[in-house]
Amino acid sequence: MIDIAGLTVFHTVLSFIGIFLGVGAVMKMLDRDVTGKLVKWFLVAAVATTVTGFLFPFKAVTPAFATGIAATVTLALVYIALYIFHLKSLWRWVYIGGVVFNIYLLFFVLVAQGFLKVAFLNALAPTLSEPPFAVAQLVMLVIFVTLGIRILKRNWG
Repeated sequence: MIDIAGLTVFHTVLSFIGIFLGVGAVMKMLDRDVTGKLVKWFLVAAVATTVTGFLFPFKAVTPAFATGIAATVTLALVYIALYIFHLKSLWRWVYIGGVVFNIYLLFFVLVAQGFLKVAFLNALAPTLSEPPFAVAQLVMLVIFVTLGIRILKRNWG
């Protein structure tokens, strides 16, 4: 039997490690280091976070489950782009886009959990369908799309 409380703590710690490493990875990628150690450690943390997310009991397809599927697919593409196609041609775009997308997913969940768990945020959007939550997520999306475009421009070719 899985200890849900322990799994939750472990999964949360992995998520925060992934977020921390993701910030560093973005900084490195902006500095034209797309395959450095920090980026690779982020990918390890992202895989670990995704895997532990699937260890929770499955009752229905939820937003968390859909996020895990999106992370799994894009992480698989990232590893294929890096280790099979060696970032050649459009695979460089797949790799960079996939890394940035997975960092975004961790921040997406961070914002969602913030609105669920932090009292003053929860008061603004208790069901996550209210405008403050949508605005916060839209801001995060714009930030990560902008970062992704900047990283692509700096690392193309």
